[in-house]
Amino acid sequence: MAVMDGLLPLKLTFGKPEEAQVLSLPDGSRVAVQKRSMEFRLLSPARKRWNKPVLDLIDKQECAETAVVRLLAEDQWEAVWVSSNGYRSDLPPAPFCTLNAEAEAELRKVRGNKLTGCWDVFAFKNGTARFIECKRKKKDSITLPQREWLSAALKVGFTLENFLIIEWTAAEV
Repeated sequence: MAVMDGLLPLKLTFGKPEEAQVLSLPDGSRVAVQKRSMEFRLLSPARKRWNKPVLDLIDKQECAETAVVRLLAEDQWEAVWVSSNGYRSDLPPAPFCTLNAEAEAELRKVRGNKLTGCWDVFAFKNGTARFIECKRKKKDSITLPQREWLSAALKVGFTLENFLIIEWTAAEV
């Protein structure tokens, strides 16, 4: 796989490339973050688990974050859904999971043990880290803590190539 500027290209087998999303950082600067769109089906009748819309993926019921984790894993990325108290690869009641030591060290470079504001999905492959935020189109936006995380990550050496926004839509079937 070709390396560009020291980073592996994030070659996804899912999602459609979109125009980059411009975000204002806490210091007033503006940055453009790459974005992809995805379409899911909502479980019918619609319901939520762990305050997330449940999506109907052919063989599994998931939220957008765990669907992205699974799709990345299929592309050989080590990926987890990040919460302030641990990592998951599936909706609760699935147990927390772990990262390998190299991936854990990359994630913790940003703010040590403080995960508040971390983007939804952290993925790691061949020494390359990716932070992915899943946002439902017209219902979610990047929050101040997430913009603070992005800013902190840029200050410790990550680049905008390490970040991706996945904007998703869902329809009831």
